[in-house]
Amino acid sequence: MEYAIIYTPGPAWIAGTPADQQALGPHNEYLQTLRAANKLLQVSYSSDGTTEVAVFEVNSEAEAGQLLAMDPAIGATILNAELRQWNIVFGLSAAASLPKPL
Repeated sequence: MEYAIIYTPGPAWIAGTPADQQALGPHNEYLQTLRAANKLLQVSYSSDGTTEVAVFEVNSEAEAGQLLAMDPAIGATILNAELRQWNIVFGLSAAASLPKPL
């Protein structure tokens, strides 16, 4: 089952500073770890950089909640997050989202 975490700026987000200049290194590393563990299917963000959506393949809502709670950007209050069950209609699955060899 898939869940999405919808991230938006939190209290520690530096207003007026672009997303790529926020202290999100640990958050990005955490997402890479989840990707390597085949939990993270996709990450995308809005053109203004203030909303990010990460889609996960997990066994339960509790597991999705644990992944959210372990995100360093949540603990540091740089990002707020909303957890939602997500329904992939087509074009994205754990197998399909893995990089293809060249």
